[in-house]
Amino acid sequence: KVTLSDDITTICNNMFCYTLSLKSINIPKNIKTIGANAFNYSGITSVSIPNSEKLSIGVNAFTRSKLTSVTFEKDEKTGKRFDVSFGSTPFAYTLLTEVFFPEGMKTLPSLSKVSTLTKVTIPSTVTAIPANAFEYTGLTSVTLPEKLTTIGNYAFQFSALKEITVPDKVTTIGNYAFKGCADLVTVKGMKGVTSLGDYAFMADGTEKDGFKTSLTTVEGLSELAKLGKQAFYGCEKLENLGSYETTVENGVTIKTLKLSKLSQFYIKNNKTIGQAFECAGLTDYVFEMPLVTEIPTKTFRKSGVRSIKFD
Repeated sequence: KVTLSDDITTICNNMFCYTLSLKSINIPKNIKTIGANAFNYSGITSVSIPNSEKLSIGVNAFTRSKLTSVTFEKDEKTGKRFDVSFGSTPFAYTLLTEVFFPEGMKTLPSLSKVSTLTKVTIPSTVTAIPANAFEYTGLTSVTLPEKLTTIGNYAFQFSALKEITVPDKVTTIGNYAFKGCADLVTVKGMKGVTSLGDYAFMADGTEKDGFKTSLTTVEGLSELAKLGKQAFYGCEKLENLGSYETTVENGVTIKTLKLSKLSQFYIKNNKTIGQAFECAGLTDYVFEMPLVTEIPTKTFRKSGVRSIKFD
């Protein structure tokens, strides 16, 4: 056990790195900086982060430690705390199972590769899920705050999510945001999304060896203007996409999806690249895309799409 004086404001880079014998330590209440790799590969099992103004936690600060519990302290009267700035992957490969972020925090750390993580509480003050935030975690569900506007690149890729509701104010979903989420069945909301990144819901696997996918439903998409390459590639079980309308023709239910604001597929080096729905399900779908002037190669290859209308 190590006891630090409250006069200390900085824990230096690598300060307790590889101290496997260290099981417990207090973080001084006036702390301003916890340096890069400060507790990397240490033996600490729990830590309480004081409600210190302008606190910075460095790259890999607690990575690969024995950490099972982290507490972000809050003001006892208001229930809020000051925001914290984080370097990349400060808690990667720890043994955390649950993390509660108090109101007042605007910035989330990346909990990437915390495979034991099954529960997280995100405060209403957060407006963006940062890149890599919950990738490779054990999260099966999470409640996103109503003020959220952005879900960053790789945010939930290869996590254990089974369902998620995307708030109405979210306009951007980044590249690889939900790639490889093999247990993800339903995505609700999506009403305000205007930009869906490359590989956003791409299934894990290959056409030759098979895809690992459970995705059947993605709601919304009525505001979608930009669609990334291979966004739904390999989603073979996808049955319900967007706010579609149904009609019956010769006993067959036809689903018409009107993407009236979609004008751009992924473009690179002045060449339009598609595969957005390649190897997806979408049986008996009709796509209406009046603003689209070019359909990229393989956009609907091996999907069940029935027809495409441009006007």
